[in-house]
Amino acid sequence: MSWSASTQFVDKKEIRTAIVAPDIVPREIDGPMLDQLHAAQEAALQLVKSIPGPKVSVTMSGHANGIGWQGKSGWANDTITVTVSQGV
Repeated sequence: MSWSASTQFVDKKEIRTAIVAPDIVPREIDGPMLDQLHAAQEAALQLVKSIPGPKVSVTMSGHANGIGWQGKSGWANDTITVTVSQGV
C-alpha cells in the first residue's frame, strides 16, 4: 500500500522531532510500510546535513506491497522517495 508524510518548514535543529511527530505519520501505516517510513526518516536526517540554511521541510512517500522482491500483478513496484527542501 502507498503512504506519505511531510513537514512544514521547521528549524533544522527540530527536524528529528518533526519527522516522527504523530500528526504527520499516517494512522494506517504498519508492517512493510512502517519499515519504509523508518528508512525514509533515517535518510532524511542524513540529507538534512547537506542542505544549507536555517530551515528545511521533508516529504517522504512510498509503496510497499509486502510480498518481498517479487512483483505483484497490477500493483506498483515497492518504492521510497525522500525530498528535503531548503527554507529561509
